Amino acid sequence: MTRIRIVGACLVAVFAIAGIGAGSAAASPVPTWYECAKASPKNTGGYKNKTCTEASEPGKGGYVLQEGIGKGKEFKGKGGAAVLHVKTWLGDDKVQCASSKDNGKLALPNKEEDVTVVYSKCVALGTKNCSTAGAKKGEIKITGLKGELGILDETGPVVGLKLESEAHPGPNGTLVVFGCEDLEATVTGGIIGAVQKDVNAVSKESETVDTPAEIIGEHEYGSYKYKPLVNPLGWASEEGEINAEIEADLKGEIAKIERPIIKTLICGEYIKSLLGVECTPEAYAGLSATEVNKGEALMIKA
Repeated sequence: MTRIRIVGACLVAVFAIAGIGAGSAAASPVPTWYECAKASPKNTGGYKNKTCTEASEPGKGGYVLQEGIGKGKEFKGKGGAAVLHVKTWLGDDKVQCASSKDNGKLALPNKEEDVTVVYSKCVALGTKNCSTAGAKKGEIKITGLKGELGILDETGPVVGLKLESEAHPGPNGTLVVFGCEDLEATVTGGIIGAVQKDVNAVSKESETVDTPAEIIGEHEYGSYKYKPLVNPLGWASEEGEINAEIEADLKGEIAKIERPIIKTLICGEYIKSLLGVECTPEAYAGLSATEVNKGEALMIKA
């Protein structure tokens, strides 16, 4: 959901992003916002041009690459189709939105603040129009998000952006509540997507790709078996912890995975008529989306 940035990325990247493997990774450096600024005093920098791509003689260039977020201007972005997958024993029940937009602010060393994401023309189960309270028909608005950059995979490297509620952070914090006619969905947790375009390169444009995959194994509900679709669970340095938690979840040793993973609770008359209960059990979910943001000319140094 943010600078949630909406649909796409190759399958190879999914497993790299997931950080799932045989053992723990070494501690990763923290990706940090950098700016290409004018050297002060004049002509004492290491670069000739304002994107810091042309090296000068040491200490004679007009520009220097340093930690910073430029003038601190707000970033804004747009995304195409977005799909929230709630894959359970009932099938892959989807909330599909036609487009999105977002905005927010950056903060050193690797943060995002005051992030808002608005999804438009959202429909659940193919026909039920969805919206948050006070929003337009078909509009799901998520406010008060905060972001953090991290390393998803050392190769490349692959940088990720984790988004969660600023007021209610953590695995159980509520992201948004929205209605879909005779349904009400509560979405909790967080989401991690892969960041592109401004990693180790100064750019005014940044792209975040959210890609769900079947990376937490086969689950059971009664006689039914299914594989939830979820987004990456954490950073490369947490690989061992992630594997252990997935295994414990599959064995029923823990109630749920305590990670920045989207979880949904769906209630309402439709559920009551279908299952005879007020709400479905809480289910893992995943977002498929890509969003392109524009703002200051910056680099994520990783």
